[in-house]
Amino acid sequence: MSDITITNSNVCASARKRPFTIQGAIDERSQDKITVWGRKGTTSALGGMACLAMMVACPMITIFWWTSLSHYDGSLYHAGVSMVKAGLIPFFIQNTPGTTLPVVTVYTCWTLSHVILYSFLPGTRCKGQLTPAGNLLEYKINGFLACIVSLLLAGALHYYGLFDLAFVAQNWGSFVCLFNIYGLLLALVFYIKAHVSPTHPEDRKFSGEKYEQTI
Repeated sequence: MSDITITNSNVCASARKRPFTIQGAIDERSQDKITVWGRKGTTSALGGMACLAMMVACPMITIFWWTSLSHYDGSLYHAGVSMVKAGLIPFFIQNTPGTTLPVVTVYTCWTLSHVILYSFLPGTRCKGQLTPAGNLLEYKINGFLACIVSLLLAGALHYYGLFDLAFVAQNWGSFVCLFNIYGLLLALVFYIKAHVSPTHPEDRKFSGEKYEQTI
């Protein structure tokens, strides 16, 4: 037992003496036979269809839940029965909430405010996992502080009559619709950026198939 303890302590001591390098971390992973994530360059047609189904189903599920709460007293069963009777597409055409300019304005202001909070609020600098190409990305951890500031700011706007917080509840359906649109558009922007102006070109992995890459 003492020999094992001495050996382990020597290993730990030698590990502490070695400076951290990206290549060293990659070598250690390869020695442990751990496959680095994100290196798969091909995908099957089934995998592509599964991704497409997920992109289509997730917005539909959120809208279905909102419809159940708004029009069927929260009953998923009755909403489901209505969907079966009306048909899938007619049901969602009839019940999908649209969005409005005031909702878009409020959501845009909220999103931009969080960009500002992330940029200027203090926070600890932390590093994430190594990317497949060996880049070590740095993040500012200030989300909890940003949440507190957001709540205080929203409370102040409501207290002084500048913004009625009930607006969010009264237009929640429009916000749900906008959330889904924003999420899909953001994914499209990232996809285009990866082709046009990538931050780390060596981390890109394309299969060469436009259909699969788009999905």
